[in-house]
Amino acid sequence: MKTRHTNEISELFTREVVEQPDRLDALAEQYAKDPTVLERTRDTVRSCRGSVYLVGMGNSESSARTALWTFTKNNISTAVREGGEFLHYGLADLRPDDLVVFISVSGLSAEIVGLNNALPSTVRRILITNNPDSPMAKSTPYVLPMHTGEEQTTASKTYMNTVALMELLAVPSLRDGLQSIRHLAGEVRKAQSRLETERDAVAEFVGHPDTPLEILGRGPGFGVANYGSLILRELYQTKVLYFPAGTYRHGPILDAGAGNRIIIISQGKTRDLSDALARELAELGETVLLIRDGIGPAPSAKNLKVIECPTENEDHFKFLAGLVLANLAIAWTFFRPVKFVRRITTNE
Repeated sequence: MKTRHTNEISELFTREVVEQPDRLDALAEQYAKDPTVLERTRDTVRSCRGSVYLVGMGNSESSARTALWTFTKNNISTAVREGGEFLHYGLADLRPDDLVVFISVSGLSAEIVGLNNALPSTVRRILITNNPDSPMAKSTPYVLPMHTGEEQTTASKTYMNTVALMELLAVPSLRDGLQSIRHLAGEVRKAQSRLETERDAVAEFVGHPDTPLEILGRGPGFGVANYGSLILRELYQTKVLYFPAGTYRHGPILDAGAGNRIIIISQGKTRDLSDALARELAELGETVLLIRDGIGPAPSAKNLKVIECPTENEDHFKFLAGLVLANLAIAWTFFRPVKFVRRITTNE
């Protein structure tokens, strides 16, 4: 890779990834300065006697899947629903005590707007958005801006801020939650400096963006896998599949040994399972990039590369794992120019 392909889009995406910690700081600062709406929204979520549904599409759904476990860990009955499926097949499941949290950057996505219009009036709703001036925002009782700032490429800043904001809804203490975001911003800055020196080697190991790729994770790591697949598809039109790592053993693993490229996200209580899967796949001849939380000894095998993302707060690992995937996208600039077209579907 002697030639770097650059264009306006690749430079914009790189700059937006670098801006992530600044936007996390901005999120914490804005809600510390004026917490009124957030406090009321938190009370609504934490006092919900029914189920809390986190509803989004594309990257918004990825954010919801990543944040889900913070809700369940804090004893909030929560489920993630894809907006289109929920609109057409899920409305009958709703009960008067349920709460729907919409995640929509634009507030204009056809399925999200349609779902909002179709909800029974008894069901409460919250909107997390980067467009508080949208018609949907003006008709929703609780609106929480993401404070992402302008984003002209794929949603890297939006992903980070959306996950952080959703977690502020679920944690017991708003003050502690805001402090955690400030600390996370510092950890992201440190990780960015380290990953900048590693990104070319990671790209060399993973290989060309034209070759199919699979990303696996469990729990929050599955949401990160979803996010990674989307940004790599949007920027490079790479053929990327993502799976829960457990599901991978029930079918897809039958292809192991065909020289596939696999990224596995390994953390928390399923770390040993994910590490073992990474070693097994590498020994079968796959090219495996393992992104770990830095706890305990890492597995080793031929064709296995390990990226450690140690953190003082286990809940921050998912953000750092997403940053590794964003840095892979930046490094792929070496292979070919980036192509990206932002699309907001306002009709079905």
